[in-house]
Amino acid sequence: MDDLTRAFEFEGRWFERSSTHLVPFEFGVAYLDEDYPQRYFSNFLLADGTLNGASVEALIEAAERILGEAGCEHRLITVRDERWAEPFAPAFNALGFSTSREVTMTHRRDPDRDADLPVEMVPFAVVRPLIEEMYREDPNVPDEVALLFTEQHCKYERVGGARFFAARVDGLLAGNCELYQDGDDAQVEHVGT
Repeated sequence: MDDLTRAFEFEGRWFERSSTHLVPFEFGVAYLDEDYPQRYFSNFLLADGTLNGASVEALIEAAERILGEAGCEHRLITVRDERWAEPFAPAFNALGFSTSREVTMTHRRDPDRDADLPVEMVPFAVVRPLIEEMYREDPNVPDEVALLFTEQHCKYERVGGARFFAARVDGLLAGNCELYQDGDDAQVEHVGT
């Protein structure tokens, strides 16, 4: 199995663990988390099945139906296969949707330098204030949403076994990241300072 396939399979397992329910649809699966309906990346459609015969309109109709019934105001559709994503992008844009590209990277080399700061593994409760502060720095995230999104990281620890790593400067938390692991596969997420 190649690295990209392993990464996608790992990600799928993570989505399953952190979702409250899954909804299969013609071109893939919708991942839903009823505890966090405002969070895009907790409530979305992943079109990773056979996309032959798929259209942007069919994907939007599925998102309207599934995400709408789940009480989500947003519509997020992820198309993994760039052979489909690239030609779909102009049609999504023409219908008023924004599009973006995501990158999956594999770490394959040893560090090129030693760390400047010691890093400690800590429970979510320790990094909670820093994570909340990072959400609040975004002017587009209202305070109540910042609180909700912060608490979701606690769910990652509880449901998925996420581990949190923190660095301090002069005794104060200055940065953190999360590690999600499943067997020999792992993913680093939410790196912030």
